[in-house]
Amino acid sequence: YQEISKYPSIERDIAFYINKNVKASEIIDCINSASKKTLSSVEIFDVYYDKSLQEQKSIAIRLKFSSNTRTLETSEVDEQIRKIILALNKDLGTTLRS
Repeated sequence: YQEISKYPSIERDIAFYINKNVKASEIIDCINSASKKTLSSVEIFDVYYDKSLQEQKSIAIRLKFSSNTRTLETSEVDEQIRKIILALNKDLGTTLRS
């Protein structure tokens, strides 16, 4: 049992290209390792692959940030997103989609 927070959550979506052989669990583990403070959920909501992407696939992820003690600032969520993107790039070789 976990009490529902009375403070609003913030959701952000990121999309990137990654090697088609990387597993979803590896992506989620990397994200969770990079952002432990306020990240409350990670959801892969889109995976796209076709021949034009060659050895890559496109992944879209929804990240939810929340706190049980206060309202989060946009700047701190932006910093967590930056850390996640850097970790994904460094550890799994992703390229952010524009």
